Amino acid sequence: MIQQILDTLFEQPDFREKKDYAINVIVRDPLLIKIFFKHDNAYFIKAASTQISDSTGSCSRTADYANTEHAISSAGFQKIMREHAALEECGRLYSGLIPVPVTFAESDQHVILVTRNINHTVVGLSEIFLTTGQIQTFLTGRERIVKPEHMAFHDHVKTLNQALNVLPEYLHQDIQAIRLLHAWDEMLKSFPVIPQHGDLAINNMAKACTGLVLFDWEDYGFVTVPGFDLCVLLASGCNFDLSELILQIENDIYKANQKSFLYPVIDGLGLHASQLLDLILIQLIIFYQLKTQLGYGSDVTANTESLLRQLSRFVLNKDKSDFQHHRQ
Repeated sequence: MIQQILDTLFEQPDFREKKDYAINVIVRDPLLIKIFFKHDNAYFIKAASTQISDSTGSCSRTADYANTEHAISSAGFQKIMREHAALEECGRLYSGLIPVPVTFAESDQHVILVTRNINHTVVGLSEIFLTTGQIQTFLTGRERIVKPEHMAFHDHVKTLNQALNVLPEYLHQDIQAIRLLHAWDEMLKSFPVIPQHGDLAINNMAKACTGLVLFDWEDYGFVTVPGFDLCVLLASGCNFDLSELILQIENDIYKANQKSFLYPVIDGLGLHASQLLDLILIQLIIFYQLKTQLGYGSDVTANTESLLRQLSRFVLNKDKSDFQHHRQ
C-alpha cells in the first residue's frame, strides 16, 4: 500500500525528478507519511483509500457511489477531502497562517494530500495572546460567513440541543439553569454560520518563522457555531484547568482594549466580554459531543467533562454572589 502511495506521489510533476529519500510512517486514518529528500525539504503525505464498500461488502471507487444511499466511504478519504477544501479556502483568506497544499492527487486506489514540512516550535497561550492581526481575524471568522443561499439549513440552537443529549445527565440541571438565566438561545440565534477549524487545540497551533501556523484541518466545517475555535483554544491552552482559564481571561480582558487579544475577537463575534464564559460553556458542550462521536481518546472527553462541571458551578456561584451583592 505504501509503495502504491509513493508511486502516485512520484507521478506528480513536482516530484518526478526527486530521488534519495527516506520515510517515516504513522499508521492512522488517513495514513500519514513524512518523506525526507536528501537535497530538498521534507513533506507530509496524507493518504487514504478511494475505495468504499456497499451493504453487500463489494468495493467500488468513491466517485462511483457519491450519490447513493448505501455507500460507506472511507473515513480517511472524507478527512482528506475536508482538509484539502479547508486549505484551499482558508489559504486564500489567511496567507501564511495555513499550510499550503503542494499536491492533491487521486488514483484508482488512493487519494493523497501533500504539504511542505514547516519548521515550527511549540507555542503557549500567553505567547499567542501577544500576537495580533491575522489570528484574531481567523478566530472571528466574519469573512467565512456562509450566505443562506449557499448552505444547508443550520440551526445553532438545534446543534446545542443535540450536543446536550450526549452530555452526562448529572450536568444537565446546572447547564439548563445557566442557559435560561443567560439567554443562550437568543445568543445562538443571533450568530451567523461560520465554518470552524473544528480541532483548534493548542497542539494544532505552532510558531513558525513567518508567525503562527494552524495544522490538522481534518474536522473543518463539522462545527459552524462562531467562537468554537476560540473556546477550544482557550480550554486546551489552559490544560482544561478552570483556575488557569479564569486567570488567563482576566489578565487579558482587563488590559486596555487595544492591547487585549481576546477583546477584538469577542467584539467581532458580537458579544460583550461578560458573555465569554457562556460562550465557552456552549462550545465545550459541542466539543464534548464532537470528540465522543468521532471516537477520540477518553482523556480529552474526561477533561472536557471535568471543566464543564467546574465552570458551570463557577458561573452559578458567581450569579448567586452578584445577586446577593445587588440586594445589599
